[in-house]
Amino acid sequence: MFDNLSLFIDIVDCGSYSKASSKLGLYQSKISRKMKTLEDALGTKLFKKNTPKMEITDNGMIAYK
Repeated sequence: MFDNLSLFIDIVDCGSYSKASSKLGLYQSKISRKMKTLEDALGTKLFKKNTPKMEITDNGMIAYK
């Protein structure tokens, strides 16, 4: 889970899944699966879905800090 939390922080720092994908050399689908696993483990959503721009939920901000 720690690796997934570290990945979450990288995504937030990069500003998007695609930028994190390029920076880290990971497929975007792998990043999505890892974030789903992290959200399931934490029992909360970290990103707001269906928004034109990546947005972090309140719980996502707590996890980020």
